[in-house]
Amino acid sequence: MQYNGIELKKITEPQVFDPPKKMVVWDNDANKKECIVAAILTGVGFPVTTIDEYGRLENNYLYCAEIPEEPNPKPEPRMVTNRELAKWLIKGNGEMTFKSKSESDIDHLVFSSHLYEEELADEECDKALKRADDGSWIVVRKWDDTEWHEPTADYLGLE
Repeated sequence: MQYNGIELKKITEPQVFDPPKKMVVWDNDANKKECIVAAILTGVGFPVTTIDEYGRLENNYLYCAEIPEEPNPKPEPRMVTNRELAKWLIKGNGEMTFKSKSESDIDHLVFSSHLYEEELADEECDKALKRADDGSWIVVRKWDDTEWHEPTADYLGLE
């Protein structure tokens, strides 16, 4: 069963939820909503028992379904700082260029060093470039790679 674009698993087994669980409940397809379910009973017309936030009996419904837990989102990769990128390049690990949404995808100039303003040494290397629609951003690649990558600590082998 679909609810808000999520596939839900209908629960029909009689049981008591301790602690109660937030689930989708309904009598027909038109009245699906999220409620706190305390139990699924047997021998009654409306087996799904819901409670309010104070633990008081609220309503009964014909059906309920579990809402799957959202997986923990993978953390965004850490962008390297200007100093880290400059050090990685000067050690001969690879090269950098600029990618842009205007004109061409990749700048035609490739660099083996990275210059930055001293006060931006510990800032993310792209921060000053401001990735706007017409802006550009730094991409890097190791000498043996053919594809350009964002300058993340993981790609540069710093983590």
